[in-house]
Amino acid sequence: MKVTLLGTNGWYDTPAGNTICTLIETSEANIVLDAGFGLQHLDKYGNPDKPVYILISHVHIDHICGLHVLPKLVFPKGITIIHEDRYSKQLKGFFTHPMASPLKDMKCKVKVVKIKEGKYKKPFTFTASRLKHIDPTLGYRLEIEDKVITYCCDTAPCKNSRLLANNADLLIHECSYPIYNPKDIWGHSTAAEAAEVASSEGVKKLVLTHFGASGLPDTSSRQAAVVSAKKIFANTVTGKMFEVIKL
Repeated sequence: MKVTLLGTNGWYDTPAGNTICTLIETSEANIVLDAGFGLQHLDKYGNPDKPVYILISHVHIDHICGLHVLPKLVFPKGITIIHEDRYSKQLKGFFTHPMASPLKDMKCKVKVVKIKEGKYKKPFTFTASRLKHIDPTLGYRLEIEDKVITYCCDTAPCKNSRLLANNADLLIHECSYPIYNPKDIWGHSTAAEAAEVASSEGVKKLVLTHFGASGLPDTSSRQAAVVSAKKIFANTVTGKMFEVIKL
């Protein structure tokens, strides 16, 4: 199983990367975490012989704008978009002219599956839990091939982020702020806060992603953030475009 970072930015694209999108390739599927503009690279890095499952955390534009490129993706075994049921209206509107191509016009079968918070056994074992963000957002804990991968994007540290991260082999965690902001109303994290979650919950490896495009705009500022995180949790790495992590 391998994890490929197809997009590592929050908010908007910069020379350092596209907006958030992470590919997990298992023996049976391409699992995609969020659909920022990094989704445009899926046809290059995803396995065309496997189905695609896209888990959406929430529908802020930087997490779904990549769905606009679905017409260029051809996966014969189909693409399934999984999202919280409360966002059905917004996604239905997204896939409507003049916003984007309707799902019926895609080059392969695309279906949409609505979920709520809870644990699921199909199409693979995963848990979805509400995170601490200004708009309802789901974090995910995937239990696949004897490994646990946790994805916490767009969140301040909270009870559920810790529960999802507990004893994970890999924690993929957002890093939107360069320094702690006591007046934050959005619900985002610093590198140090992500590291504290990893340290307290027995995580094996922490990958920082969803870097603030304005606060952490380039590789040097992002590396400085990782240095601060390593002081708390040594096995922390900077999420870089197209980096591959093998589990």
